[in-house]
Amino acid sequence: MNDNPLLSVNNLRTWFELRKWGFFHAGRVKAVDGVSFDVEKGESVAIVGESGCGKSTLARTILQLYQPVSGAIAFKGENISRFSKEKLQSYRAKTGYIQQDPYGALAPFMNVRKILEEPLIIHGVKKSARRRRAVEETLYELNLTPPEEILSKYPHMLSGGQQQRIVIGRARILEPDLIVADEPVSMLDASVRIEILQLLKKVQKTDGVGLIYVTHDLSTVRYFSDKTLVMYAGRIIEQAPVKELISNPLHPYTKALINAIPDPDAVNANSLRKVPSGEAPSLVSPPPGCRFHPRCENCIEGLCDVKLPKDREPISGHKVECWLYE
Repeated sequence: MNDNPLLSVNNLRTWFELRKWGFFHAGRVKAVDGVSFDVEKGESVAIVGESGCGKSTLARTILQLYQPVSGAIAFKGENISRFSKEKLQSYRAKTGYIQQDPYGALAPFMNVRKILEEPLIIHGVKKSARRRRAVEETLYELNLTPPEEILSKYPHMLSGGQQQRIVIGRARILEPDLIVADEPVSMLDASVRIEILQLLKKVQKTDGVGLIYVTHDLSTVRYFSDKTLVMYAGRIIEQAPVKELISNPLHPYTKALINAIPDPDAVNANSLRKVPSGEAPSLVSPPPGCRFHPRCENCIEGLCDVKLPKDREPISGHKVECWLYE
């Protein structure tokens, strides 16, 4: 019996070299700096963090759009960095990608039929009848009906919600084992967001795929994911089942994120919320020790500002990178 998780990320680092001027080296952007987590088959995992924390870089590294400088990514127990060209193509067929901007993700010169057929053609589905059937079935599952009215349309002729449905359809038409959704609703109107998230959840449960949901919006995570990872300045600082994380956050940054979720109670809507002062650190020169210590009210001088905390598990299944739980 194979007990390997669907995806295993181990101590992953993705750094980018900054431009050099003569002998002057501007440094490296440490976008992902020592990240580890697993995704089980059929599990929905959310990666949450503010803009610039490295979560999109992490997603693209998993998809092999970026190459890490160190660490390992294993898919079904196999290290993808050792894949041959043919096996890497097979891996990409098994991993779907849903981008943030649906209009930018769709080729403007291709109609819906060609957009959805393209992955099938690239990965060797030669029979046109089989491709046509797969495309039509996908449109029905996306509630884009009747198909004959949608197939000939170009991206600019579709609404934002329809465009994102096509992006979702393209990501799943090859029946992948893993889908990576990078801020899939941030560019959409609020009225459409819940509809798209419900569709994604339906796809994930119906197909039994692993799903990585990248977002800065913690309010959507509680209704969507099984497990949540909180990312700050290139590191995963807390991870737990979503209900446990929301009800019992351990890291001061996670507490601040939850505290910043808008309160729908009209009585308290204008009440002041306590959020940490300052800004997220530069990924070129992150602070020593805990990345959050310059903004943390619980900072222990001589420890938090000097030494990077280790990953602890004070509660079963609930991990945190914080000296308060040493």
